Amino acid sequence: MKITEVTLKRFNAPDWKFSKDDQFDGLIHRTNHNVYRIFSGDISEEYKPFWIGRLTDDKTAWVTWEKELKARAIKLIGCTIFFDT
Repeated sequence: MKITEVTLKRFNAPDWKFSKDDQFDGLIHRTNHNVYRIFSGDISEEYKPFWIGRLTDDKTAWVTWEKELKARAIKLIGCTIFFDT
């Protein structure tokens, strides 16, 4: 089953919807100035199976951005995965 939409729950801020985007090959949320993507790491990496990246201004790399977004959890297919922030 492919995941096509995920909700990011945030501390004291509105939820964000991440949707499938072929341009960036992943689940993406766009704002007026930035692009964010949810990445899934190797499940054996228990310390960080999911992370949120922001595309750098020069569009060459993704940097981790959970803390700046006040990320609390991501909700997908009937489960919620909490960030350790």
